[in-house]
Amino acid sequence: MQYRTNGLATSVFWDRECVIYHHESGNTHLIADVPENLLQCCLSLIPYSEDDLLKLMQQFSEPSEQDFSAYINQLLAMLINKDLIEQLN
Repeated sequence: MQYRTNGLATSVFWDRECVIYHHESGNTHLIADVPENLLQCCLSLIPYSEDDLLKLMQQFSEPSEQDFSAYINQLLAMLINKDLIEQLN
């Protein structure tokens, strides 16, 4: 599946936390303990897939691929639930 950000969002990162302001809805979200590069990819206007995120995750930590997949699926579900990203297909 392909994903991309659902409208323009501004994000500020510091100390393993990120504040995201979603311009279209006016909502602000605090997200903690997500690698900055991974979250920036999730908020990109460029479409990406779970495989793209798996490749990025492999740069940050060493859990098994099953752990990577579960983590990425939880992250995508959270971002979809907050209406920050959309599924393209």
